[in-house]
Amino acid sequence: MSSFLYKVVASVDSVSLITTPQIVFIGKSNVGKSSLINALLKRKLAYSSKTPGKTRAINLFKTEQEFLLVDVPGYGYAKRSKDERQIWENIVDLFLRTNVSSIKLVFLLIDCRHELKEIDIQAIHYIKSMNLNNIVILTKSDKKMHSGLRETLESSYTMETIAYGKYTKNTQIYSIINKYMS
Repeated sequence: MSSFLYKVVASVDSVSLITTPQIVFIGKSNVGKSSLINALLKRKLAYSSKTPGKTRAINLFKTEQEFLLVDVPGYGYAKRSKDERQIWENIVDLFLRTNVSSIKLVFLLIDCRHELKEIDIQAIHYIKSMNLNNIVILTKSDKKMHSGLRETLESSYTMETIAYGKYTKNTQIYSIINKYMS
């Protein structure tokens, strides 16, 4: 996928309706959202770091196929004040609610090495409350997966899951994207 940075949403005032179809990447800070987007785009456009909380804007990347990959700031721990994290939560919520009709799929990224935290469960309920198509990507699957995580997501929350790690080919994710974009 060849692409470019299409738009940056950095404040409530910059949120607007975007009619271009979108795939949104949501997850905790430092779960691998930006890295996955870069892998899918086959170039480093999304800023990634080992320090949680580096994505401080909603970044929209336009692809050759004329849809957007949307990288939102992570939830949970970040080296930011509680007030700043709350502001970002409000911006993300406003963006998603404003663009709900253009969002074709939400990828919820969860680190497979850890059990579900309350904040992950809140994210699951939030996504489901908006009736958005969603799939969980269990990141860092090249490391040891937490026992029972996949089963919990699939049975208790009826969420489709796929594993993704350092050595995973992107073909499964491309296939899912094509399914929702056609």
